[in-house]
Amino acid sequence: GAMSYTFLWIDGFDETTSQGHKYTPSVDIGNASLNYVTSHANMGSPPFSYGRFIHLTFNFGGAIFRPRLGTTPHTVLLAGCHFAMNEIAFGESSFIHFRDEQNGISQVELRRFYDSVSGTHLLRLYRGSTLLATSSAGIPIKQWVWLSVKCHCDPSSGLVEVSINENPVLSFSGNTRNGSVTQMHRVWYHGSTHGGSDNYIDNFVAATGAPSAPLLPEMRILGANFPSANFSVGFSTNSTSNWNAVDDNPPNTIDFNFDDVVGDTDLFDYPAPSLTSVIHGVKVNFVATKDNAGVRGLAPVIRPGSTTHEGSVAYLDAEWRSYGHFFPLNPDTSLPWTPTQVTGSRFGYRLKV
Repeated sequence: GAMSYTFLWIDGFDETTSQGHKYTPSVDIGNASLNYVTSHANMGSPPFSYGRFIHLTFNFGGAIFRPRLGTTPHTVLLAGCHFAMNEIAFGESSFIHFRDEQNGISQVELRRFYDSVSGTHLLRLYRGSTLLATSSAGIPIKQWVWLSVKCHCDPSSGLVEVSINENPVLSFSGNTRNGSVTQMHRVWYHGSTHGGSDNYIDNFVAATGAPSAPLLPEMRILGANFPSANFSVGFSTNSTSNWNAVDDNPPNTIDFNFDDVVGDTDLFDYPAPSLTSVIHGVKVNFVATKDNAGVRGLAPVIRPGSTTHEGSVAYLDAEWRSYGHFFPLNPDTSLPWTPTQVTGSRFGYRLKV
């Protein structure tokens, strides 16, 4: 359920068409070999896809998808995504790392290798060069799967679990700390370093929780839900209307809203999405920059009813960047969201400094 996890990152990649629209290439995507696509001739679109997904391609040792999960180190990280491979990766290839970024090491690493008997890529778990476990089943070619992983980093009572389509395929308990510090900051997904470079990811979710937390179940992320009308506005605009300046998919820097009065807020109405399942949370995103030398901070805001609630303040710089805040619970009720509450909410941003 929603209370089992603290979500650190969600992304359906629906509102982006290039790396520059959301990520800092040198930090979050290595080797810059990534495209946003809507379908693949051999595989079609992934399950629960509302728009685009990312394509990790082979270049200089393979592209790496490595979203930043905040500055707080964790001892438990969970990640899940829809994943597909379009071709065989011969030889053993680096795949998923649970990273201690402060010391520049991987605590544990999942590698993949093609098994000609099963016709799938089996997974091998390593701590450094020590093989810890091999999966009982693998990732097929040209087929979307829900791939879920968990690592509890600990030198004695650690745990790594992997499931494919919610079926357990690997479990290891014991020493899962390769370094000298019990901590993890990020999960890395590698494009293959031995060919087999057509890798695809959608509906990516990262979370933390208790060591006993279950693997992340199959999830869908509804992105690209853009404003359709003003609810209340405080910013100025260079467009015909405030909502019209921020309804572009993908975002552009041609029309925008601007302000320098602390407390000013824009709130927008959105087309009501079709929601019928469990809602694990709502994320409010915006793309922003600043054009002065002082400190500027924006907070994403959400208004489920008659009260406007703020998320974490994003401090801007001179580059256009994407920011956001995840609301796992309805801030009006401190309870899990219902579909009706989500579809009735307004979203926007407030100048805080």
